[in-house]
Amino acid sequence: MKTNLFFFFALVFLLAAGCTKDVYDLPVGTPSTEAPPVNQAHPMKDSINAIVGRYIAKGIPGIQVAVKNADGWYFANGGYARIEDQRALSSEMVNWYFSLTKIYTAALIMKEWESENINLELPIDNYLPQEVAAGIEGSDRITIRMLLNHTSGIVNLTELPEYQLWQLNRPLEQPTVEERLAMVYGKPLMFEPGSDFSYSNTNYLLLQNILEQVSRHPYESLLRSKILAP
Repeated sequence: MKTNLFFFFALVFLLAAGCTKDVYDLPVGTPSTEAPPVNQAHPMKDSINAIVGRYIAKGIPGIQVAVKNADGWYFANGGYARIEDQRALSSEMVNWYFSLTKIYTAALIMKEWESENINLELPIDNYLPQEVAAGIEGSDRITIRMLLNHTSGIVNLTELPEYQLWQLNRPLEQPTVEERLAMVYGKPLMFEPGSDFSYSNTNYLLLQNILEQVSRHPYESLLRSKILAP
């Protein structure tokens, strides 16, 4: 018992020692290009500012909005970049975007569906590499639609102890797609596919893999050519 307690407190000490820095206080890179010119007479200016103000009034700590159309660019900001010292959010600030990319991934999937390159109702083992499909429990009955709406039952890789340990050791890095997928291989489903809902980052990692398999292009290239550049 004493030995177990010793190792427990030793582990707590090591984890605490490794978490002395706040990763959000570390310096971030500056944008590689200058911000585009803003059209201060943009016809959507007043409506965008009103929407931002409405949600800030509801308690959202900070909002950034960028709009680009035939009338040019317009940026709107509201709230704080740092609540503690009430530092106002501005368009020049670099932010962590986290799961915003899921919107882009879903849009890319729907573009492939519109081009009839994929069927949302087919099991994902029709599109995944054989070794990936073999590692995912239920890949023969989980559909692309289930990945999109988080009803696949696949475990959320970011909640797995092995993923969290990886992040503790390297907080400013991300494991490769292959390393992340390997963490969920052989894991049992949380529920029968399509019978329930549970948010899972693994779903969108698999969608990224499917996009690359179907298009034969890297995800970054698809994102640039079909979403960002147009």
